[in-house]
Amino acid sequence: MIRDMLIVLGGFLGSGRSLLARMLATETGFHYHSFHEKKMRHLVRDERNMEKVRTIQPNTDELRMRICEEMLNDFPMLSKMHDNVIVEDVLHRKIPREFFLKEAKRYFDPVVFVWIETPDDTTEARLKAMEKKGIIPSVSVALQRRTFVMKEFQPFESLPLIFFHKKTDARAAKKLNVFIQHCLKRKLIAD
Repeated sequence: MIRDMLIVLGGFLGSGRSLLARMLATETGFHYHSFHEKKMRHLVRDERNMEKVRTIQPNTDELRMRICEEMLNDFPMLSKMHDNVIVEDVLHRKIPREFFLKEAKRYFDPVVFVWIETPDDTTEARLKAMEKKGIIPSVSVALQRRTFVMKEFQPFESLPLIFFHKKTDARAAKKLNVFIQHCLKRKLIAD
C-alpha cells in the first residue's frame, strides 16, 4: 500500500462523487476530509418552518481559490496525522483546480486526480434521492446548477483518470479502488 497518497475526486453535481468518496474512504481505510466544511453556510427555513443549514457554493474563481487555500491550510497537519487522504469537490474551473493539485503535492505524493462520470439518467435519480434527504432544495434547481457548472467547465491541463459508473455503492467504491491501484502500478498517473 502506498503511503502519503491524496486521492482527489472531481465531478459534476449528481455524479455520485461525494458518496463515492466516503465509500472509498471506508473501502480503503483512508481519511475523508471534506471541502464542504470550508464553504460558507447560512440558515434557511424549509416548508415545515424548520431551520436547515445550506451551503453556499462559490460562484467566482476568487472564492474557489480561497476555499482551496483553506483546504490546503489543513494539509500540513493532515499529512502528519493520516497516511492517506481522500477529498472531493466539483473542481470544474482550471485555475483553482490546477492550483489545488499542484500545492497538494507539497504534502502528498502521489496526488491522484479522478474525474467521476455517470450517465444522465442516473444523475436525475441521484438528485431525487438528494432532494428527499434534504441535501438539495429541489431537483429542478440542482439540474439548473449542474447545467450552469457544465457550461462553466474549463478543460484539464493534463487529462485525469476518468471513472465511469452507474450506481454509487460499495461495489463501485471497490472498482474505483482497483482502478486507482491498477493505474498506480502501471504508472499511468502523471506527476
